Amino acid sequence: METGKDLRLRQKMTGGQNEWDSRRKQTWSATAFLSLIYFEILGLTMEDGEPVFHPQLPINCGHMRIRGFEVAGWLFDLDIDGKEVSVRKRKIS
Repeated sequence: METGKDLRLRQKMTGGQNEWDSRRKQTWSATAFLSLIYFEILGLTMEDGEPVFHPQLPINCGHMRIRGFEVAGWLFDLDIDGKEVSVRKRKIS
């Protein structure tokens, strides 16, 4: 069993990100959640071989900022206000 000290050390080693083992009966829910974010909220599609965003934020979510979002060999910084999106992208070499 992991102690609080072990958890803090692991978070420090992974840049504050928690990682967990995949569980056969739980992985589908994480995948469904990510699909909701990527495809429904961010409106991620591929057009001419490049990722494109058509965001649809929830009603009470006025602004969303995402930094360092990696998709299909591109790195994106997104600022979303309602249906307006500002995108900075660069190709990852």
